Amino acid sequence: HRVMQRVRQQLGEDLEGNNKTNFDGPHLGMLSAKLRHDLLWEICAPHLRSSFILRTLASLQANLSSPGVWRKAISHTVVEAGSVLFDAETVADKVYVLLIGSMKYTQDPGMSDVQADIEMGIEAGTWISELAL
Repeated sequence: HRVMQRVRQQLGEDLEGNNKTNFDGPHLGMLSAKLRHDLLWEICAPHLRSSFILRTLASLQANLSSPGVWRKAISHTVVEAGSVLFDAETVADKVYVLLIGSMKYTQDPGMSDVQADIEMGIEAGTWISELAL
């Protein structure tokens, strides 16, 4: 991939060498802002295409199929165990897609408009959003 070659060049790696690149925080900080956005697009594009709602929006408005539009809307977030994605009694303004691993999504009557505890297993590739979105 062209983006991966650019990443390796900026990180000073030999393109003929190891195909693995370590993408931890310090390495990402060494990349230019444009290259970080291009890399994020490369990672997220297949997931954006998997969303029925986003595909429908893109089909209705031609400029929404442009990567430049989506680059402004996507960001990478690392969520730690026990984190709250959607705060009670606030308007949700984000949707999430789990890129790797799995997680447990829970709702309880004290924090959500549910009658009983709800617990759901979420696998990579799954979209997570509040019903209102």
